[in-house]
Amino acid sequence: MQLKKMLYLLPAMIGVLLFDFAIMSNQYPFALAAFLLIWIYNYNILRRKQMNCTLLFLHLFAEIVFPLVCMLSPSISITADQKSLLLFQPIARGILVISALMIHKKFSYMEQMLPNIVPDK
Repeated sequence: MQLKKMLYLLPAMIGVLLFDFAIMSNQYPFALAAFLLIWIYNYNILRRKQMNCTLLFLHLFAEIVFPLVCMLSPSISITADQKSLLLFQPIARGILVISALMIHKKFSYMEQMLPNIVPDK
């Protein structure tokens, strides 16, 4: 029964690893695609079980906003001064780290909810 519960999370965990790898290798469009697949997969699981997971979807919304800010920020020049752009890059990296932490926090929340999603029989 424990294996059955883990199989529910396995595709999403693989998606998170792909998301983290894409962020680390600066492949932001691929990261966005992986994130959307994670979102759709988790939403379908919870919708089938008719779970009320407002907190989970707030995390997911924040996870998609932070990477979008980071994807758009290098293309927008704040000032012509290169030093300010160099200062902004660590901020973008920090936002990506926060986003990755939120993804992993979401998975700990999903693990707490697994008994409700997949009942033991």
